[in-house]
Amino acid sequence: MPDPDFEQLQDVVRDRYDIEGLVGRGGMGAVYRARHRSLDAPVAIKILPVPASIGADELARFRREAMLAARLPNPHIVPVYEFEIRDDLAYLVMPLVEGVSLAQRIAEEGPLPLDAVKALVEQVGGALAFAHERGIIHRDVKPANILWEPANHRWLITDFGIARHVQPTGDDITSVGAVIGTPAYMAPEQAAGGDLDARTDLYAFAATVCEALTGNRLRPLSDRRDAVETLQAGPVRLPARLAEALAAPLSLSAAERPPNMRAWLQAVGAAERPHRRALTVAALAAAAVVTVAGLLAVMLTPSEPVPAPREIVVVFPFRDATRDQLGHALPAVFEEELRWVPSVQVVPVAAVAGAVGGADLVTPAARDSAMQLVFARFGASGMITGTLEHDEGTGLRLSAQLRRADGTSTTVPTLHGVPDSLAAMVVTVVLGMFELAEDQAPYRPAMPGGGLAARMALRVGDSLFQASDYDAAIDRYDRVLELDSTYALAAFKRTLAEVMRAQPTRASRAVRSALDPVRRYREYLDPLNRDLLRVYEVLAVEGDVEGAHRLVTDLVYRYPLSVDARFVKGYLEFYFGPLFGTEPGAARFTLEPAADLNPRFAVIHGLLAFVAFQEGDNARAREELRAYLAIDSTSTWAEAARLADSIRFRGLRATTRALLRLEERPAATLELIALAGKSLSLEAAERKLADEAARALQDRAASADERATAFRLRLGNALGAGRAATADTLFREAGRRNVPRAEVDRAAVLLAVTGLRAGAVADADAADAAARLVRDTAAPDGPWLAARWFRERDAAPARRARQALRRLADAGGGPALLALSLLEDLAALDRLAAGDTLAAYERWASATKRFQFEEVPFGLVASLWPLRLTWARVAAARGDYDEVVIATATFEISPGFMDQVARVIGLPLRADALDATGDRLAARTLRRRYATVLRDATGPWAVVRDALRARSGAP
Repeated sequence: MPDPDFEQLQDVVRDRYDIEGLVGRGGMGAVYRARHRSLDAPVAIKILPVPASIGADELARFRREAMLAARLPNPHIVPVYEFEIRDDLAYLVMPLVEGVSLAQRIAEEGPLPLDAVKALVEQVGGALAFAHERGIIHRDVKPANILWEPANHRWLITDFGIARHVQPTGDDITSVGAVIGTPAYMAPEQAAGGDLDARTDLYAFAATVCEALTGNRLRPLSDRRDAVETLQAGPVRLPARLAEALAAPLSLSAAERPPNMRAWLQAVGAAERPHRRALTVAALAAAAVVTVAGLLAVMLTPSEPVPAPREIVVVFPFRDATRDQLGHALPAVFEEELRWVPSVQVVPVAAVAGAVGGADLVTPAARDSAMQLVFARFGASGMITGTLEHDEGTGLRLSAQLRRADGTSTTVPTLHGVPDSLAAMVVTVVLGMFELAEDQAPYRPAMPGGGLAARMALRVGDSLFQASDYDAAIDRYDRVLELDSTYALAAFKRTLAEVMRAQPTRASRAVRSALDPVRRYREYLDPLNRDLLRVYEVLAVEGDVEGAHRLVTDLVYRYPLSVDARFVKGYLEFYFGPLFGTEPGAARFTLEPAADLNPRFAVIHGLLAFVAFQEGDNARAREELRAYLAIDSTSTWAEAARLADSIRFRGLRATTRALLRLEERPAATLELIALAGKSLSLEAAERKLADEAARALQDRAASADERATAFRLRLGNALGAGRAATADTLFREAGRRNVPRAEVDRAAVLLAVTGLRAGAVADADAADAAARLVRDTAAPDGPWLAARWFRERDAAPARRARQALRRLADAGGGPALLALSLLEDLAALDRLAAGDTLAAYERWASATKRFQFEEVPFGLVASLWPLRLTWARVAAARGDYDEVVIATATFEISPGFMDQVARVIGLPLRADALDATGDRLAARTLRRRYATVLRDATGPWAVVRDALRARSGAP
């Protein structure tokens, strides 16, 4: 089919789009760059081949099925805004993706790095799974249909539904049994024109992944064995387990492939993780029993069905003829009510506002065009529209309609009422639109007292929360609760604001005091927020960070448009990911869609900036910092963000100015800067700033708590960078600076029992400190340190310390969680002394799955790093290198500030273990990174630095 000229295409779409130029041609037609006139948004228009003989019924089917397949609300699927056939011209309107296809990347770069392919597998595989679970198969998965968008660091799959209906190089609508697709990626059943299912896409995607890793296309109808040999012979060295897992979908028989995309993704993830060595026949037998029991449980337990997809509903800005801001608040009121409708997933109001931007929503044509674009942008199946006007006198008149994608609609009779009855009117509208009764579980109309004033205060509180102004947000939520003490959503959001404003150095008191009151509101929260509350309870009450991540991951799966669920998941991944085997970089793929849905949520941009810093992407980091500061320019976090921007991006003069003005900064800002010193990715000037911030805090410390905090900050950063002489000085000056005795005692014994002792801590000093800690039960780490010190020296005080730790464990509350884990550490040491190393490993593995989570960021041992360090040393001595890799996972990207103290021993052990398990590139990179951190190391740690440099090949 020849390219239509600009005049012909422009004539067809001139009422909405201006054609700007040809982007390119593919097997399925030409693609043009265009711009939406009303929204001033760039789009891509793809021209599709249409046979002259096509009939009206086929045209209707073509349009209906193409739109069904295209409306998939997933951040890694390119959506379709419009589909039309006019004047013998069929075209699709899509967002313009600024990037290149996977096929182009392979052609230009050759084989892709393993990290890039991992992201490809995770993102596109997840998108395909999302579609498959909704009954949609792509049928033409290949590198040309996968796009790389550098600006957002994401992979996208395009042409969903098009391959299902259009020949890739022909002119006919696909008939039953017709063969479509590309031979090199085509499964046998597809090549034979047989029945297809999700496993057909799985075959094609696995072939695509193999090509990305090797740079070469597999021969048509390659089987699993061919793929494994190709992968292992390729330039990217893959462990055998991973190569086998990646090639599993390439079995020629569909029955021998993984059953679905998610099962394959899980198998690939499991193959990436190091596995434990089975060291004894008894251990193998026990594992076999457990495996059989597990298989029986799976066979006898019905599998949970995939949840039915919810109807995606958009609340479009109402035509507002009121004399105030009621119309502006109305969509948010609808959003709150719609969360109670079990069959509905509501698009965030902020996302809709961002999509329409400054578009003209007054004239009917422009409003209809914007509606159509929003409909397609979010894959909506329904849209609520209407008008809010002042009635005669002082009342309101609300007219509302639910438009559906299939062309049907439901109109609710016009309602009249006073402004304070607006919420009640919205409830009536929602009940009528979705044919619900007020007492129909789980629907519970969100009709708090306090009238419209409470609703407006909640909206203001939400805006302040998203702008990181947590103090002001709490004031507004308190105002809501003054108007109605039973308003559950306000109570829950107040709790989140309390959690967010808590300084990491004193988080325990704030988090627990905030969480307890809101739990009595549980039954009055909508289902999504009730589940989010459960996530916080699992964290605080059970200490199960991994379990909380599983829960919120399920929430994101069930509510993919929920910004709050994505934020909580990304927050856990960034701050606590290493505790459950996830790198903080995974947060990027969770948070980027959340930023798209609500670009005014400041802390999401802040987290994305931190992720970009860790990944070495300075351009993206600066972009996210600027996005953050455009929303929040006054908070403690904003001040820290400006400092980061100055030092990383504005040169020596800005760095010098920032250092000279540190004394002027608030203590909270200085704490944030000092805490950042734990990161391995800091540049020299940034590390200097962290040190100076801690020094400034120590110089101005007035209370005992402030002196203890500053001492720990300085000690942690000194030992993390191997500056043993600085640590010695801190201990010698602790008395003169009035650092609380308990803080010094804990630090002294901790360094002694972990083998990280600074020169100033002699045996006699540690012994005296340990004796005092036997009697100090203010926190679990005191008696645990005493028990560790005395366990091989003096049985009586060791026993008393252990008993004190047991009493803390039995007392309940947050500290009990830490006490239980520390008791497991002592039990592990007992098993080790008895010669049962496997049992010790299992004890340490069990202990490090339970946390007093709010203490992890700044607690002395709350991240349980001393347990991991002992575990790693024992495993290294025995040559159990897989075990070392598991034990040292948190030292490279530390969830806790004090984890960095263990690096001088833990990271060299990790590098050696990575070498021994075949990951030499990762080992060399790690040695270089940490040698840079140790540039100013003194004493024995200077020797460690020199050894790391020598083994990494660094100058």
